[in-house]
Amino acid sequence: MPVGISPWNVIRYVTLVSVAVIEALNEAVPRLPKEMISLPQWLTSGIWHLVPLSLLVILLVVNPIAFFISRRRPRLLLEILTPIDGSEVDLMRTVRGAVTIAGAPVQLLVYAGDNRWYPQRRATIDGRAWNAECQFGNPQSGAGEHFRVVAISTSSPIRNPTENLPKRCVKSQIVNVVRQAQ
Repeated sequence: MPVGISPWNVIRYVTLVSVAVIEALNEAVPRLPKEMISLPQWLTSGIWHLVPLSLLVILLVVNPIAFFISRRRPRLLLEILTPIDGSEVDLMRTVRGAVTIAGAPVQLLVYAGDNRWYPQRRATIDGRAWNAECQFGNPQSGAGEHFRVVAISTSSPIRNPTENLPKRCVKSQIVNVVRQAQ
């Protein structure tokens, strides 16, 4: 995995370059003739030699912190694979998809002409693949109408029709479908 540019990496690189420059100066300055050097006393004193060590200590502290902060949990993503946008569906249709974290709960919602999202059964999950049977309308109505379907992942399932999708959940893309005319 390539190393990205992050604040932690910038701190590491700046610290390492600083240590290298200071060490080079520590080696070069004593060898120069005193007439060529007009450095302040504090730069040529013993404290100057502690700077590389202190920068290395900072690096030793920053690296473990950066390591633990960068070990983020994988991001949960949902995707509907079938049906594709614009497909025709029957009254009942199996919707299939994928999730980035195996075993994450998946529920599907179907948006109907009455401007409400209707919860479907929880999806059957097999590793990172999932599928669920969805109903588009009912036997008496819905033929030729447009519907939308979305997969969501929440800690508790939605049990009743709702006008809005939950705000605090992971959502897939919304797929637009048309129910076949009878």
